[in-house]
Amino acid sequence: MTEDPTRAPAGPQSARRRSFGEVAEAYDAARPDYPGQLVAGVVEFADLREAPALEVGAGTGKATRAFAVHGLTMTCIEPDQRMAGVLSRTCAGLPGVTVETGEFETRQPDHRYGLLFSGQAWHWPSTALVLLDPAGHPFRISTLVRGRPANQ
Repeated sequence: MTEDPTRAPAGPQSARRRSFGEVAEAYDAARPDYPGQLVAGVVEFADLREAPALEVGAGTGKATRAFAVHGLTMTCIEPDQRMAGVLSRTCAGLPGVTVETGEFETRQPDHRYGLLFSGQAWHWPSTALVLLDPAGHPFRISTLVRGRPANQ
């Protein structure tokens, strides 16, 4: 039997990793946006000079959309088809953004990336840095929201 490359690795993390897809629309609505100044700083620091970026665990596209406005060429990988559906819909029309549904761990790219980033999902993949160009930069972005007003 051939293993399905769109399935998450087995184990307790697998079920948890996929659970967000059950509420993909609500997840997208509830998750805060990434600060524009933070994203601009990452893009400036990475100084990609036309090198592509790779987003690991793109979810519904909160980080994707924030980075895409800077004109990056990006490949966004999301293992859950439901989350990738929201990602594809919310990123439709963004030039340079490609969405792939599948496991990051089983991906076989034909090139390396100048920026490898993950917003809130870096703990899921088991390997990542092998896809980063030696001159590239990895960024893990996490948010902590405290005391946020109910209307935000």
